[in-house]
Amino acid sequence: MGRGKYKSKPTGRRQFSTPEDLLAGTSNRPRTFKQKEAEHVEEESEEVSGEESEEETSKKKGTQGIIEIENPNLVKPKSVKARDVDVGKTTELSRREREELEKQRAHERYMRLQEQGKTEQARKDLERLALIRQQRAEAAKKREEEKAAKEQKKAEARKYYNSLVLRKAHLTKKLSDLDHLNDQQQLKSINCLSAAEEVIEHLKTEKEELLGQVNDLRTELASLRLQKTDIQRTVRDFWWRKTIKEARFDDVSYSSVVNANAALSEEVEKLQQLRHEGTFRDFNNNSRIMTVDDHTGANVQSGTDLQDSGRGDWLIQVLFEYALGMKLSTYNQTGRICLSALHQSSGYSLRLSWISKSPEEEAELMYHTLSLGTFERVAPEWMREDPMF
Repeated sequence: MGRGKYKSKPTGRRQFSTPEDLLAGTSNRPRTFKQKEAEHVEEESEEVSGEESEEETSKKKGTQGIIEIENPNLVKPKSVKARDVDVGKTTELSRREREELEKQRAHERYMRLQEQGKTEQARKDLERLALIRQQRAEAAKKREEEKAAKEQKKAEARKYYNSLVLRKAHLTKKLSDLDHLNDQQQLKSINCLSAAEEVIEHLKTEKEELLGQVNDLRTELASLRLQKTDIQRTVRDFWWRKTIKEARFDDVSYSSVVNANAALSEEVEKLQQLRHEGTFRDFNNNSRIMTVDDHTGANVQSGTDLQDSGRGDWLIQVLFEYALGMKLSTYNQTGRICLSALHQSSGYSLRLSWISKSPEEEAELMYHTLSLGTFERVAPEWMREDPMF
C-alpha cells in the first residue's frame, strides 16, 4: 500500500494515450491489463467471502445454531438469475410492516375525514378558521376604515391647504393693491407738496409786492395827510380869524378864546397819537373833550347867531374825522346821545352810546358794531360783542 489517500495500481504508473494514438488503435495500455485486473477482482471477492463466512460463524452462537429461524429480514438477498425468479411467490410481511401499513391506512382515513370536516379536530379547525377569518375581516374592515379616515383627513388637509393658498393669494393681491395705492398716494402727496411750495413761493412774492404797494400807499397817505393837515390848519386859522373879528365879546374875553384854541390843538394831537397806537382807551377823555369843546364853543359863541354855532360843530366834526380817519355823525335816540362812525374804505361801522341809569351814577359808554365790512374774517371776538366802558 502506498502512502496517502491514493492506492497504487497493479499496473504501475499511469500512462495516458494521446487522441492520435486512440484513433490509430495504438495506445500505451498494456495488453495484459485485463488479465491483471481480473486477478485483482478475484482476490477482492475472495477476501469479502472470507469475511462473510466469519460473520456467519460468529452469529450462530447460542440458540441460533440449534433452532433454524427463517427471518426474511435477516436473510441476505442472494443474487438470482432472471430465469430462476419465481413470479408467483408471495412474500409475507413482518409485524412492523403490517403495523406501519395499518398506521398509514388509518392516517389516510383520518385525513379523508379531516378533509370532509367530520372529525372533532376538523370542527375545531373550522371554528378556529372561521374565527380567524372573522378577525381578519374585522381587521381588514378596520384597516379600510382607517384608510378611509386617513384619506378623508388628507382630503380635508388638502382642502384646507388649498383654502390657505387661495387666502394667501388674495392677501398678497390685496397687499400689492395697497402698496400700489400707497405709492399713488405718496406720489399725489409729493405733487401736492410741490404745488403747495410753488403756491407758497408765489404768495410770498405777491405778499412782498403787496407789502411794497402798501408801503407806497402808506407813504402817499402820509403825504396826503400832511397836505390835509396843512389845509385844515389853514382853514382853522382862517375860521378863527373870521370868528374873532365877527364875534361879540359880551361875557368872554379874547384870552378865553385863545385858551380854548390851545386846548383844542392839544386834544387833536392826543387823538392823532391814539390813532397811531390803534387804541381807544381814552375815549371817555374824548367825550370830555367834546363836552369841553361844546362848553367852550358855547361860551365863545354865546351871543352869536345859529349860523356861527353850526360852523363850530362842523369844525369839531371835521377834526375828529381827520384824527380817526372815519366819517362821524351824531343823533339822539330815546334821550341818549349816539355817535356813529363809518370807515369808508373797509366798510367798518360802529355806534357809541352814552347810557346813564340814574342821574347820580356816572354815564357808561356802550360799544356796538353795526358792520364789520372787510374785517369779517379777521375781526377778533371783542369786535363782535357789545362791551360797556
